[in-house]
Amino acid sequence: MSLSTPHPKDPPELTTTESVHEYLHSLSLSSSTNPFSSSLTPFLTPHAIRRITLGSTNYTYRLFLPPNSAANNAQTNDATTAILKYASAYTAGEPRVRFDPARQAFEVRAMDEIPWPEIIPVQSQGLPQVKIPRVYFADPARRVIIMEDGTPRTRRKEREDAAGVTMNSGSGEVDGDDGVWEELSHSSRIFLEEVPASPEKYATASVLGRTLGMFLARMHNWGRGGREGEGEGATPWVREAFGGNTYARDLTIQEAIEDFWTGVGCCDTEGDKNRVLAGPREEEVRERLEEMRRRILSDYETLVMGDFWPGNVLLPFSNTPSTCPSLFPITLNIAQSLTLETLSIIDWEFAMAGPAFLDVGNFIGEVFLINYFERNDEVYTRLLEAFIAEYETHTPPERLDIGMILPRPYRAGAAAEDKFAPE
Repeated sequence: MSLSTPHPKDPPELTTTESVHEYLHSLSLSSSTNPFSSSLTPFLTPHAIRRITLGSTNYTYRLFLPPNSAANNAQTNDATTAILKYASAYTAGEPRVRFDPARQAFEVRAMDEIPWPEIIPVQSQGLPQVKIPRVYFADPARRVIIMEDGTPRTRRKEREDAAGVTMNSGSGEVDGDDGVWEELSHSSRIFLEEVPASPEKYATASVLGRTLGMFLARMHNWGRGGREGEGEGATPWVREAFGGNTYARDLTIQEAIEDFWTGVGCCDTEGDKNRVLAGPREEEVRERLEEMRRRILSDYETLVMGDFWPGNVLLPFSNTPSTCPSLFPITLNIAQSLTLETLSIIDWEFAMAGPAFLDVGNFIGEVFLINYFERNDEVYTRLLEAFIAEYETHTPPERLDIGMILPRPYRAGAAAEDKFAPE
């Protein structure tokens, strides 16, 4: 990874593709004084830039890199795309929500300094290989990261070959448009919610759940000091590197605790609050949330990702035969048989030293709510049961804190169909 030289004055926000073009151009002009200019070469003159709008925290762009570049080959291993993330002082999806851009330092540290090969096993048990995007370049002064694309796009000729079609050269499409490839690589939420129900879809959801459960358990065990999690709390390095992420800690408390009571207050009309929370029930909830607040602030148990949910899991489907025996071919809307060799986990700016239940609870809560309000088949049930079972399998019993976040009836092994269905 390369770090830029500081910029002398407060620069403009990178909130449009035009501003990103100008930023990259300014880097090319400073090449004579920037010692890392050679490593930047692939990114300075992309032939297309596209805004990615799926996320809500950062301004994120896909850079379509120039082909046939020797520097590109050396720096990005022949990648055709890269991701540029810009951290504004406010979230991209809601400009009224302030989120200190200093958070980005923790994201870079998580992706670049954690020894992921120690945590992530080489593809095993027929599961996809988990990947953390590689950081190509970081510019702390401009709050910019250029990183590996977790769902890379191909150039038009490669898309034609993959789709078995020839695109009309007069259609106006240029290299850099997503075109046919748009259907193949996405956030896992798009796969889980938009692909029609099928045995193959459910089998793949179970594989995803197993993969994510194993990954999270291994990361938590490593953060405690060993593969079996025998350490007493987070390791000194985890405490030093991620204990200071107060930005993520404060926002987690705001969203999980303060906003909860704000939401309850909004329902306090015509006796709704008395129906939902009253007497002993309200007291129990307050006690549980205060215990959560205390542990978020003081319990440095391990390394936690802080934003672990399906939206931060990217699935780069491929139309090449899979080497994973337990993966089934999937048919998407373009009627292709696809396989999944890898998956990428992104958005590490919430990485902190904290209690492991934050990650487990966030994943379970997100999946439960998405399923409850947007349910159209049983896929989230399959995902969640596999995730919980695999996490429990790879976590020492004394380290399991499922009781803090999940009542017993929702544990793995119970009949799935009814317990997530809306009443």
